[in-house]
Amino acid sequence: MADRPHHARLPRRAVTAPAAAVVTLALALAGCGGGDAEEPQPDAAARSEAPSPTPTPTETQPVDLAAFAAIDRPTLDAVVADPEAAAGQQMILFAVVEQFYSATGPGTFQARVTTVQPADPAEGTRAVVRMAPDLLTDVEIGDVVKLHAEVSGAFGGATSATSRTPELTAYAAEEVGLRDLAADVVLGAPASAGGTTVPVTVTNSGDLTMDYRVEVTATSGDGAQNYGTMTARVPFLAPGQAGVASVRFTGAVPAGATFTVASVGRSPSPTQ
Repeated sequence: MADRPHHARLPRRAVTAPAAAVVTLALALAGCGGGDAEEPQPDAAARSEAPSPTPTPTETQPVDLAAFAAIDRPTLDAVVADPEAAAGQQMILFAVVEQFYSATGPGTFQARVTTVQPADPAEGTRAVVRMAPDLLTDVEIGDVVKLHAEVSGAFGGATSATSRTPELTAYAAEEVGLRDLAADVVLGAPASAGGTTVPVTVTNSGDLTMDYRVEVTATSGDGAQNYGTMTARVPFLAPGQAGVASVRFTGAVPAGATFTVASVGRSPSPTQ
């Protein structure tokens, strides 16, 4: 029988676990795409075949969280390709909680993991995460958790006996929420010439090449008048790359109008 999901609440603070309370995270990172359709959804059989827990270390050792570093997507891809070779690597990851499982014990859930704070729950690679209840005492579906973790090696999870699934050990966790993509956009000064044109600069905060879509609205200074909403598209932005597009309002937009970002969306760029 499939495990039933359950909910808990996470205190809005960071929690650090001593090594005696170290927990194993079984990250099913096969297929490292950003939410691609080829990643299998866990079925009833997979949920019932829970991975056996890794014994918790009993010897207390100090943990230096400063030794854990953010990684880029190629580094994560290399870990997925050969988890045994990456054993001992300490890294910072983000996980979006998708589903809880009760039969595997408290603190076991399905998630998507990524190397940067995600902006959408669909971003990242599907994973199974297991941690002690006292490390995350209050977590629910949709939460985004920042993890300090160390690669333990390869793990044979319930999804596939042949998958190259890294096994990680978590030492700290913190809820951070989804990234606000408005922080990726900067509007330039408007220019009037046969209409009103506003430059739009976008910087990709993701860990994959992304296509961005930005809607810009023009209103009067007091907000009483709306002069319309136009869309700028900035495709094929590599991680950390900035690109510039513009929106053009062809209707009457008086001097002193205010231009604001109405919405921002992004999706992984198609393979060229």
